[in-house]
Amino acid sequence: MSNELVNWSEELGKHAKEVASLERPALSQISLRAGVMTYQKQPVPGNKMEAIVIASAFENKYFTGTFNPDKYEAPACYALSLDGEDMAPHEDARDKQSTRCDVCPQNQWGSQGQGKKGKACKQVRRLALLPVSALTDGNIPSAELAVLSVPVTSTKNWANYVNAVAGEFSRPFWAMKTEVRTEPNAKTQFQVLFRATGLVDEEYLAALFKRREAAHDVLLTPYDDSGVVAGAPDPLPNRKY
Repeated sequence: MSNELVNWSEELGKHAKEVASLERPALSQISLRAGVMTYQKQPVPGNKMEAIVIASAFENKYFTGTFNPDKYEAPACYALSLDGEDMAPHEDARDKQSTRCDVCPQNQWGSQGQGKKGKACKQVRRLALLPVSALTDGNIPSAELAVLSVPVTSTKNWANYVNAVAGEFSRPFWAMKTEVRTEPNAKTQFQVLFRATGLVDEEYLAALFKRREAAHDVLLTPYDDSGVVAGAPDPLPNRKY
């Protein structure tokens, strides 16, 4: 009897993943266009919000053609990874520029052109956020995820934050309450900044850790040229950042 229970548990788990893969989870995208933070098409007061950054992913993305702010366009080539290692163009990318990101000509300094020193391919971060209210509301497993794309000019701020909370609190970022905000910047128009606002109580950590697997799946969701998809950080990305 015990063997049957174990087998059924494995079988049900497998089918659960198959069914879940056909249905995209509820989520919204946080837009940072021109430094103005909006969520569900509504301005965020003070351009800041408190959330749990439950998961993160690395993204390289390269666009071709002229940027049109009023038209959705997926990157011509892009790569997604949870750890940033051995990145390569996603199989769904329509115009792969190389077999590997580390040797791609668009990923070299100076490839941006027009006398600029930057790279044509932008290295950004995708973050999955849960509202802090999910902790006290008891709906961590079902709370809507929000996806935020950290522009290349702010990825250092994210890296510094991750290292700071690890050093000061001996905790990963997903076990912290985090303020995410935008501030004007003379050089880059705006920056995304992160600040720890408190520790997540231990009673919630197991549920958050379990939710991270689904969040990872969302962050690794490929683009869809026909429209916005779950995991696409910004349906109208500002290529300057």
